[in-house]
Amino acid sequence: MLLSSVTASSSALAQGSAKAAPAADSPAARKTAAAADTEKEATRLYEQGVKAVKASQWDQAREAFGAAFKLKPHYQIAANLGRAELRAGKPREAAEHLAFFLREAKDEVADEDMQAARQLLLEARSKLAAVKVQVDAQGAEVFVDGEPLGRSPLAEPVYLDPGNRRFEARKPGLAPVWKEMDVAAGTAPVVALRLLPAPLVAPPAATKAEAPEETRRPSWKPWGIGIGAGVAAVGLGVGIGFSVASSSQNQRVVEGLQELQAKTPENEKVCPRWGCGTLIDLANERDRNRNVAIAGFVVGGVGVAGALAAALWKPRESGPGAGTKTGLSVAPFHRGLLINGSF
Repeated sequence: MLLSSVTASSSALAQGSAKAAPAADSPAARKTAAAADTEKEATRLYEQGVKAVKASQWDQAREAFGAAFKLKPHYQIAANLGRAELRAGKPREAAEHLAFFLREAKDEVADEDMQAARQLLLEARSKLAAVKVQVDAQGAEVFVDGEPLGRSPLAEPVYLDPGNRRFEARKPGLAPVWKEMDVAAGTAPVVALRLLPAPLVAPPAATKAEAPEETRRPSWKPWGIGIGAGVAAVGLGVGIGFSVASSSQNQRVVEGLQELQAKTPENEKVCPRWGCGTLIDLANERDRNRNVAIAGFVVGGVGVAGALAAALWKPRESGPGAGTKTGLSVAPFHRGLLINGSF
């Protein structure tokens, strides 16, 4: 049987040095009893795995040997666990445990079992990539595909299934580094990771100085625009309303005058004979409405000018290169207002 001397007996698992028994119920006694229970359970699981091997039930053997190895990581269990894993189609786990056996057993097992383990390890490696991960800094955490492997330097190669793999190294005070590599079965590539000093973090940018009082946007500006627009709306509304009324009254005056003229004989004045009081009152009211309409339009124009000035106004710059001053002037003009400004 392959690894026959290792597989056939479980006596090596229960070997221990003869020591005086500690006092009952002492902490040492309880610790010894717990260790004995662990040893007993590991032996039971190991023997269960041996039975599964004899029946060629490799998955059951792998589970039994694996549970025993967790309780007691002994090279004898590792050898048979690696054999069962290889036969169950788990070459990566098999390579790890067979390498553990060859490293730990040394001269304590027969040469034929050592040679058999080497052959099994070669068979497992032919299906894997044995990657040697080298990091230029000691004590760095090493990861493969996000799984931790240990700290550098790693003495043993990492056995990986074929495919694309990501290798990473991290250490406080140094910038993390990573490298991806396609690894093939039966190869033994070397992955070198070089950690560099972490980049200096630039201090936060200084807060932009607040603009001087005279160059800041004035808080009254929106109010000025709003008030100017409101005045313009009211003024234009009044102008349009009274202009419509005045136009209607003027039409009535014209029609009334034409009617009186039609009734008045030639060479006679219209009003002395017929009287024009009502028509004159209507004409006066027309004139008043026209004046109010003109005043409304004037006020609306002033509102528009004020809103425009507030929107375009910029604070005066001081010192050399100061811009043109902004100004607005409104003055009476023939039949209206004269608005003058610079922006």
